[in-house]
Amino acid sequence: MIKKYIVACLLCISTVITSTKNSSIKAIFIDIETLFETHDMKASKYIGKIDALRYLKQVGHLPNQNDLFKNLTGVSAQSTLTTYNNKLVMPLILSDWLLNVEPTTHLLKKSLLFIEKSRLSDIEKRVLSNIIKMMMDPAKLVDTQQVVSTTEKLIKLLISNGYKVYLVGNWAHKNSLQKEFHKTLQSLHGIYLSGQLHLIKPYQEFYNTVLEKTAFDTNQSIWIEKEAYFTNKAKSYGLQALTYNKHSIIQDLKALQIKI
Repeated sequence: MIKKYIVACLLCISTVITSTKNSSIKAIFIDIETLFETHDMKASKYIGKIDALRYLKQVGHLPNQNDLFKNLTGVSAQSTLTTYNNKLVMPLILSDWLLNVEPTTHLLKKSLLFIEKSRLSDIEKRVLSNIIKMMMDPAKLVDTQQVVSTTEKLIKLLISNGYKVYLVGNWAHKNSLQKEFHKTLQSLHGIYLSGQLHLIKPYQEFYNTVLEKTAFDTNQSIWIEKEAYFTNKAKSYGLQALTYNKHSIIQDLKALQIKI
């Protein structure tokens, strides 16, 4: 009986400690890629449906992110900071783009010239060039995006429960995003993107700068990341972080004692 009582007391103390620890959470930083995703049909109008089928016949698969990254790897870039997307290493020229280190028109011209001079087939050159033009045109890129409804609802729920919610992440042009999705973004307490900060995730300087600008400490915030790699990096900096899963995000946050 005494043993059971001691165990019960310890469990109670543990619960109180966990609750106290996370009751200090004031801010939630949500990665931009959990809120927006590419609408394939919208993207296809810039790539060209017929060209995509010709690409499939030539290469054996439809154009994809891996093809793009692989064929841009050799483009000269200023940045030495490597980042990732969908578990793939991004070429440094795209780090330049995300960081806004030089005008997008220069990066576009450089990338297109590199593709044109490559040994790729004509259809590969045309399709990859169309993808690059779509990506590096802020208006076109935003036009291909759609809101993830689960995340939009999550943001509203967190704000209604008193949390400060910020959108953060690797994205080149903030203005076009705000213009197109003003209604979705207006309730946020702030937006901090790589092109605006000239800093890129998953490097520690990005996280530190966002915390400094929002005046929150590491123990007052939780970071919701799109990919496990970014979650692990954030944790290695002493931050509280979790990987976004639209099916379990509510329960995952509740497990961290977030009121939701």
